[in-house]
Amino acid sequence: MKSKEEKNIELKNDKEKTKNIVIFVIILINILASGQILTGGILMIKYGSIIINILLITSLFIIFGAFTKKVKLSLLITNIIVLTIAIIDYILVEIRQMPLFFSDLFVIRAAINVADKYDVNFKWYFFLGLADFFVNLFLIYKLKFNREIESKIKKRYSLFGIVIIVIIWLFITPNMFFETHLSDNRYGVLYRFLKTSKDIFIDKPKGYTKEKTEEILSKYEINEEEINDDKPNVIVIMNESLADLNSAYNLGFKDNLPFTNSLSRGTDLYSSVYAGRTANSEFEFLTGISTIFYGANVPYQQYIRNNIYCFPRIMKENGYKTSAMHLYFSTSYNREKIYDYMGFDESIFDDNAYNLDIQKMVECDKNVYEKIISMFENKEENEKLFNFCITIQNHMPYNIDLNRYTLETEQVKKIAEEFQKKLPNEYYTDNEKLNGYLNFAKMSDEAFEELVKYFENYDEKVVILMFGDHQPEIKDKNIKTNNNLDKYRVSYALWSNYDIGEYNIKETSINYLPVILSDIINIKTPAYFNFLKNLRNELPVITANGYKDKEGNWHEKNDKSSKYYDLINKYNYIEYYYMNEDIIK
Repeated sequence: MKSKEEKNIELKNDKEKTKNIVIFVIILINILASGQILTGGILMIKYGSIIINILLITSLFIIFGAFTKKVKLSLLITNIIVLTIAIIDYILVEIRQMPLFFSDLFVIRAAINVADKYDVNFKWYFFLGLADFFVNLFLIYKLKFNREIESKIKKRYSLFGIVIIVIIWLFITPNMFFETHLSDNRYGVLYRFLKTSKDIFIDKPKGYTKEKTEEILSKYEINEEEINDDKPNVIVIMNESLADLNSAYNLGFKDNLPFTNSLSRGTDLYSSVYAGRTANSEFEFLTGISTIFYGANVPYQQYIRNNIYCFPRIMKENGYKTSAMHLYFSTSYNREKIYDYMGFDESIFDDNAYNLDIQKMVECDKNVYEKIISMFENKEENEKLFNFCITIQNHMPYNIDLNRYTLETEQVKKIAEEFQKKLPNEYYTDNEKLNGYLNFAKMSDEAFEELVKYFENYDEKVVILMFGDHQPEIKDKNIKTNNNLDKYRVSYALWSNYDIGEYNIKETSINYLPVILSDIINIKTPAYFNFLKNLRNELPVITANGYKDKEGNWHEKNDKSSKYYDLINKYNYIEYYYMNEDIIK
């Protein structure tokens, strides 16, 4: 028979255990809550997603607990991981309206290069989420665990946590929202981030075989005897963030891209990305491969690890000398290696571009075009050039503050003075960033006009294609989308110094541009490009957000009710074939 004192001790211990269990459960739930509050999605998360996130958080706790044998430390590490993802999500959504993807871990270096150029508006719920994190720290501090229990924790227990994470990773996949940042609100920070790690490898399409795909391609083989010797030189410019915001959003401002728009031939061009991921637009043009099957991942960082058959190689097969130019870091998006994998004869970078603000002043579009002109002036007679160029002038920031820099040297002072002279004295709006962007874009338009004027009198045939990679992310009360496609419209211009006939395209997407260009310059193309020509007749727009058919209907990539489902699936087969099969001789 237990004494009254012993019973009181047992009762006290039971209460302490119950209290600890309650606090422990509250901490697990609050780890999720702090991340959701911080990103503004606490009230939108689905009930099923709450359970999944709690399971993921518990699994992380088990894994860290098995190795540290410290309950409080494991809870703290788990909380910090979730909070860190939430903070990065918040910042990235403010900057580019897209949260953190697993693929972003592969482009940290490129992000650091421009990180200090972004202005982030921290809203009240961000600080509320941080405050909730400190509440959790207090609760973790109040926990009291028996040291004997911690000492009995084995490393093998981590297998339980790993198994739960793997099961969720393999079998439970949410349908991500068209507006990706809303996925955090509905599915939870941790669950949504884990889902994006599932896409770091290209999924083999259901039913794919190499033989089946080669049979599809064989139907598009065209036997041509010789390469056309009377082909033009080709310049392709992917202009950073160049888009006609006036047209996209009916802003009513004076047209700041008059020359570019005069050469657009009435074409609406759609990009797969918004406010960032320049490399995805670049990838789509240089390969003809749409990122519709890759989501928001970056093929340059994840999928291209060896030589790839692409447009530069096709141009080389047709007798062109190929070059790529981006007067910024060669490490940005791993371009130095990628251009080598793509078979460019020459890659031109500027690894002295230590500061984006100064770089924009020195290497604005006009200066880049002068380097292109120099290349053509010094080329060998009868040598045909294909130059692919990426500009940087319209990269954010759009409100350069020279006072941030110590303009001590005469050289930097001179650069700043010359830059200020270049800025047009026109004001479109009282929004400093929008006004800055419109002025930068106007300078791009003027520089492009000068480039075209030079080649008007060039003694060889020249074709110039220019397009924007994505729209800039600028918040303004006048920028209101009528539909989800408005913010994916970018500028497009096509010019030649000889008659290429009527070539009117109502609407298209970046993946089709190399096909359109190869058709204009009349070069021999592989079966893949011939397939794309036929595909464009049926599906004129294909982006990461879905595809548009010739009747004007918009479809998601997995829309099995679409009569074009089999056709888009063939495209998937062909893309997988060129991205994964060893076909480079």
